[in-house]
Amino acid sequence: MVSTIRATEGTAPSSSASAAGSGTDLTLMLTVRFQPAFGGNLIQYLEARDKAQNNSGWQASGVWNAMSQTPAGPIAVGTMTPARGKMPAGSMEPVTFTVADTKGAADIGIVVEVGPEVVGGSTRMKAGTAQKLILNTLTTGAMTRLGYVFDNLMVNVTPKNEKLTERAIGILQMMAKIPRAQAIRALKAAGKSVPVALVMLLGKAARPQAEKLLRSAHGNVRQAVEAALDSR
Repeated sequence: MVSTIRATEGTAPSSSASAAGSGTDLTLMLTVRFQPAFGGNLIQYLEARDKAQNNSGWQASGVWNAMSQTPAGPIAVGTMTPARGKMPAGSMEPVTFTVADTKGAADIGIVVEVGPEVVGGSTRMKAGTAQKLILNTLTTGAMTRLGYVFDNLMVNVTPKNEKLTERAIGILQMMAKIPRAQAIRALKAAGKSVPVALVMLLGKAARPQAEKLLRSAHGNVRQAVEAALDSR
């Protein structure tokens, strides 16, 4: 016989409970309802007792995470990958979190706990640094996904001044392993477009083909170079 279990934290109704025995094991199936006031991580304890009043003592059997209330708004926490694992103390392990919002990803904020400032009375030193790191991470990731990063170099450079022109020449020299004079000629032949010049040099393509391949690859330099080499 299974009776309704009641406690301050919640209940386990007998109407949805069942028990099954097999050999020395007894399997008890319960439907548990937690009270809204008791949210968070709740440790479940079980005790077994026989007819002779022998008992196992209370033992922690698991932890439930009960949300104290239904999340407001369109946002909800999704998955974490990996959900569990082991790693040596002090080491770093990459973890991926997924958060969903029906209004779109732009509606989700990134909040970093930076703690108190190192120097009392100074404001936003750590907060400003954390903000810059987050923005750098987002923009670097976006540029990489768009294909503007090639072999650890930001190749989508517009040489509109002397400094950027020198950077563009240096990128061509490094990527194509060519002397400076040849890099200058290649940049001029590509209409001062570093991506076009790279496709021309690395993919052995003429300028019209390089521009066409870049358009087809939506500006992804690596894909355009690979397409140029495949077409040879």
